[in-house]
Amino acid sequence: MQLPPVTLEPDNLRQAQQLIAQLRDLLPNLISLNPKDRQRIPKAGTKSQGFIEQALAIAADRPDLLPASFDRDRFLHDATLLDPLLSLQAEMLVLFGCLNDTTLVTRASVMQSSLQIYRMLKAQAKLQPELAAYIQAMSRRFDRRPGTGPAEESGPPLPA
Repeated sequence: MQLPPVTLEPDNLRQAQQLIAQLRDLLPNLISLNPKDRQRIPKAGTKSQGFIEQALAIAADRPDLLPASFDRDRFLHDATLLDPLLSLQAEMLVLFGCLNDTTLVTRASVMQSSLQIYRMLKAQAKLQPELAAYIQAMSRRFDRRPGTGPAEESGPPLPA
């Protein structure tokens, strides 16, 4: 897959980082759950929307049915907040998907070029034995330990 090269001007990167900081400032009440808490909370996906709408209707039309301990105002507030949050989430997911894909393609491009350099080194090492140290350092990328996948990619620096 040949895609056009990606550019990211330093000023654009700095402005994007500032905008992200501004988003954090504009949305100070966003919650970050740990995996255990995320697993414990009840899930309310799209299939639950009708159920939630019925509960909203009952809370609005028949508050007399709700126990005294039920926080109706909080329920109505959270329900009102849900649509704008979902809209914002959808927009952010599209942006994150593009950023993720761009990063993926850029990494693939860099890896492809690195593999070309590695193959060139291996071919040249037959004529220039001093290149063996480079090959040895780069070949660590392909080392496999049973059940662990590729070896750690950040080995010692290449010889100068």
